[in-house]
Amino acid sequence: MEMPSYDIFNDKVDQLLGSLKYIKLHKLIFEMVVKILEQIGYILSQLFMKSSSTSGATIRTQIIVGLIAITIIIIIIILIIFLLIRRRHKKKVRSILGEKINKDSTVISFLDKSKFYEEKGEYRQAVRLRFVAALFFLHQAHILYHDYSMTGKEMVTKLKEDKYIAVEDFETITNGFNKIWYSMTEIDVAAFKVWCEEENSFWREVEK
Repeated sequence: MEMPSYDIFNDKVDQLLGSLKYIKLHKLIFEMVVKILEQIGYILSQLFMKSSSTSGATIRTQIIVGLIAITIIIIIIILIIFLLIRRRHKKKVRSILGEKINKDSTVISFLDKSKFYEEKGEYRQAVRLRFVAALFFLHQAHILYHDYSMTGKEMVTKLKEDKYIAVEDFETITNGFNKIWYSMTEIDVAAFKVWCEEENSFWREVEK
């Protein structure tokens, strides 16, 4: 029976770590998992290096120990993913900028509602709903979980930390929304079209 190499084991660990980063584990949890994997990896490397000078029976024992260790790693990762998913389901968003979220809510439903206000000439409300659509998309795509306590600046900072591809466009529409919505005055169709073009740039970047 051929002994698995430590390099192959290391490659598998790197792949697993990449997967964990992709689902955006909490930094503290991720660091803990890294330390556990490093310790197990070190122990396995010692076993692998000693295998060449030991008897066949001992080698088989080491293989079994190695497989058990890898199994433990997989179990740990599965448990963490399970707990993470469970936690995310508990954090279901109830509303975004005053718009109630339910099982029928979609990006399109908010854009359709925005169109209703646009046709009435209530462009400020139309902007709000289009911005809600963008925030809802980010939440549903697990890119930025909505938190009513977060400011626009904090959302942009979080996306920059995550190196999100459309962060610059999102920052532009966020700044534009803040000026329009919190000025408490209605805007004209020209200002509305300018903001919509900026928002369209955001969606085009997202689709890449």
